[in-house]
Amino acid sequence: METEFNSFTLIVNEASIKNNNLPAGEFKLNPQIEKRIGKVNSSENAYAVEVRVEIYNTSENPFPVDLVASVSGIFNIFGDNTEEINNFLQIQGFQMVFPYLRSLVSNMTANAMMPPIFLPIVFANQFEEKPITEQFEKPF
Repeated sequence: METEFNSFTLIVNEASIKNNNLPAGEFKLNPQIEKRIGKVNSSENAYAVEVRVEIYNTSENPFPVDLVASVSGIFNIFGDNTEEINNFLQIQGFQMVFPYLRSLVSNMTANAMMPPIFLPIVFANQFEEKPITEQFEKPF
């Protein structure tokens, strides 16, 4: 059976921002970006790619806000070639979801009436590739 990508749904899992009330100054953006890929238990053909960013104010790296944002793409993929499905999710799936996370972060900060945070462009090959082993009870 040939592998076929059928549909894509985007879900915002989490979006939070907290002002740390630091005085104006120069700050270094040090986002922690994670990628998670897994099979969604609720559907036979559904796979999820979650991309999450965390930015925190620390004593080593002061930052004016604490921010957490997470976006998932739910992909309906038909086929039984697990290698093709894994390759699609690792590269194209991530490349489809990540721009929405970048947009969410910049809009959150701009709407909070602060200078917008623009996450750096990140490529899928910058992450360790892990096989699809995680099972998600719900789409997130």
